[in-house]
Amino acid sequence: MADEDDLLPNGYRVIKGEGMNYMIYAMGRMKYLWGEDAEEFRPERWLVDGIFQQESPYKFISFNVSTT
Repeated sequence: MADEDDLLPNGYRVIKGEGMNYMIYAMGRMKYLWGEDAEEFRPERWLVDGIFQQESPYKFISFNVSTT
């Protein structure tokens, strides 16, 4: 539930008291987030010159980071 009115980065308005949902499965396949090859398993997305590049675990909600 939203504690107060808010405006999301995409321009969507959330009104105080409204609930929000997201679909992790769908987000993991969105081409505008991952590129045209969104449905391909490509672990090299996180490699630069063969070296793993650490990202915030909160950046990729599909991996469901824990807060504990």
